[in-house]
Amino acid sequence: MTAGERSRLAAVLLLLVVLHFALRPFLGDFRAAPDLLLLALIVFAMRVRPGHATAAGFSVGLVVDSLTPVAFGAGALAHTLVGYLAAWGKAVFFAENLVVNAGFFFVGTWIRDLLVLVAGRHMDGSAMLWQLLFWSPIKALATGWCCSACWRWRSSGCKSWRPAAISSSRRRIGSAPCLCRHPGGC
Repeated sequence: MTAGERSRLAAVLLLLVVLHFALRPFLGDFRAAPDLLLLALIVFAMRVRPGHATAAGFSVGLVVDSLTPVAFGAGALAHTLVGYLAAWGKAVFFAENLVVNAGFFFVGTWIRDLLVLVAGRHMDGSAMLWQLLFWSPIKALATGWCCSACWRWRSSGCKSWRPAAISSSRRRIGSAPCLCRHPGGC
């Protein structure tokens, strides 16, 4: 990873963490709101080796556990495993596809919720089943949707501000050269 990529990744991760604490409380029911800390963890885990992802997952889990100390350690365990599995999954699957990335975030969110509920013993019986089969998939879909929004924003680059037909006609005529820093230009 180059220095520019590292700084962009750090900026995105910082933005996700700030939005998690500033925006998420206003998104309605906490059970269905996207988990932006988990999104930041998986974004980081998909770009580093499993050992670093595991350490980051443990750190994020400790932060989450310190905010909800009902079952201290359940979040650390869940985030550690999700961080490791996301880094390992990136090595196994080709994750430069929007659908694959959204799938990573959906499965990661659902697995994290499953592990937190089982290890933390927050609920039992029908309440746990309701949480796992209804609320966790909704939260996972919301997190996957945030992933797709971030993916589209990241991959659009400088092309997003002018339509493809205009950029191709200008490229043919040569009247408006691309001023971006992308290697292939617009």
